Amino acid sequence: MSENKRRETAPEAQAAYWKTVHHQWWFWIGLGLMLAAMSVYVLSDNLSFLPHN
Repeated sequence: MSENKRRETAPEAQAAYWKTVHHQWWFWIGLGLMLAAMSVYVLSDNLSFLPHN
Protein backbone atom coordinates (compact mmCIF):
# COMPACT_ATOMS: atom_id res chain seq x y z
CA MET A 1 0.00 0.00 0.00
CA SER A 2 2.75 2.48 0.86
CA GLU A 3 4.52 1.64 -2.41
CA ASN A 4 1.41 2.55 -4.39
CA LYS A 5 1.06 5.81 -2.48
CA ARG A 6 4.69 6.71 -3.24
CA ARG A 7 4.09 6.26 -6.99
CA GLU A 8 1.10 8.61 -6.92
CA THR A 9 2.93 11.46 -5.20
CA ALA A 10 5.97 11.51 -7.52
CA PRO A 11 4.15 12.90 -10.61
CA GLU A 12 2.27 15.38 -8.43
CA ALA A 13 5.53 16.67 -6.96
CA GLN A 14 7.01 17.09 -10.45
CA ALA A 15 3.92 18.94 -11.68
CA ALA A 16 4.01 21.22 -8.66
CA TYR A 17 7.65 22.11 -9.39
CA TRP A 18 6.90 23.21 -12.96
CA LYS A 19 3.94 25.25 -11.81
CA THR A 20 6.04 27.18 -9.28
CA VAL A 21 9.35 27.51 -11.11
CA HIS A 22 8.61 31.18 -11.92
CA HIS A 23 8.97 31.94 -8.21
CA GLN A 24 12.68 31.05 -8.28
CA TRP A 25 15.29 33.83 -8.61
CA TRP A 26 17.45 31.87 -11.08
CA PHE A 27 14.51 31.52 -13.46
CA TRP A 28 14.14 35.30 -13.78
CA ILE A 29 17.90 35.84 -14.18
CA GLY A 30 18.00 33.20 -16.92
CA LEU A 31 14.98 34.71 -18.65
CA GLY A 32 16.53 38.19 -18.49
CA LEU A 33 19.84 36.98 -19.93
CA MET A 34 18.04 35.11 -22.71
CA LEU A 35 15.98 38.18 -23.64
CA ALA A 36 19.09 40.38 -23.54
CA ALA A 37 20.93 37.99 -25.87
CA MET A 38 17.98 37.91 -28.25
CA SER A 39 17.79 41.73 -28.25
CA VAL A 40 21.50 42.08 -29.00
CA TYR A 41 21.20 39.58 -31.86
CA VAL A 42 18.18 41.28 -33.43
CA LEU A 43 19.33 44.86 -32.96
CA SER A 44 22.87 44.20 -34.22
CA ASP A 45 21.76 42.78 -37.57
CA ASN A 46 22.72 39.16 -36.79
CA LEU A 47 25.84 40.11 -34.79
CA SER A 48 27.51 41.61 -37.86
CA PHE A 49 29.08 44.68 -36.29
CA LEU A 50 31.26 45.36 -39.34
CA PRO A 51 29.66 47.10 -42.34
CA HIS A 52 28.80 44.97 -45.36
CA ASN A 53 29.90 45.85 -48.90
